[in-house]
Amino acid sequence: FHIIRDHPDHTPVINGGLWAATRGFLAKSGQSMAQLLDAYFRRTGFQYSADNDFLEAEIWPLVKDNVTQHDSFHCVRFHAEPIPMLRTDNRIIGGV
Repeated sequence: FHIIRDHPDHTPVINGGLWAATRGFLAKSGQSMAQLLDAYFRRTGFQYSADNDFLEAEIWPLVKDNVTQHDSFHCVRFHAEPIPMLRTDNRIIGGV
């Protein structure tokens, strides 16, 4: 599992659009991503930042012991490695 945080406001454990996984990372849960999402949103409803909340509550416990994290601002907080590239013109990986 890979997580990237490259902006000062990227403070969730997992940002909605800045992660990647290998096949089978959900094997411990015994459920598909669709099943996990459905169960979570039935319990909690949908609100602002629901994607980040879901990732922290449901996915983080499954991947926290097997994760690579790259961060530009919060390396100590998240036990992450610095992003191994130079930033140009304040561009961020998560910028759309």
